[in-house]
Amino acid sequence: MPSTKSQPPFEVDSATLARLKDERVRDQLVQSLLDGTVHSIVDSLKDLQSIQEQRLWAQREDKIAMVKREGASDEDERLTYDNGTILERIDEIVREQQSTLICAGLPLFKSSDDACDLR
Repeated sequence: MPSTKSQPPFEVDSATLARLKDERVRDQLVQSLLDGTVHSIVDSLKDLQSIQEQRLWAQREDKIAMVKREGASDEDERLTYDNGTILERIDEIVREQQSTLICAGLPLFKSSDDACDLR
C-alpha cells in the first residue's frame, strides 16, 4: 500500500535552514510577503513570461510553416536547432526573473540553473 505521507515539493539545503533560524531573516521574509511587493513583482513577471512564451510559440509555428513550405530536406535538423534556440531564450527569461527577485531583496532567494531549484 502506498504511503500517504506527503513529500515536500523541494528540499532545503542546510545553509538555507540555518538562515531560516535567524529571526531577522524570518522577519524580512514575512515583511516582504506582507507588503505586497513580492506578489506584485511575481504577477508582473508571470504576465511578461506569458507574453514572451506566446511570442516564442508563434515564432516556432511560423518557422514550422516556412520549413514545410520550402519542403526542406533537413526539416528535423532545422526545427531541432530552433527548439534549442527557444529553450535557450526560456533559460534567459528565467535568469532575468531571478535577477529581478534578487534585486528586489527577497530574503533567501538565490539564482540557480539547477532544475530541482527551478521547480
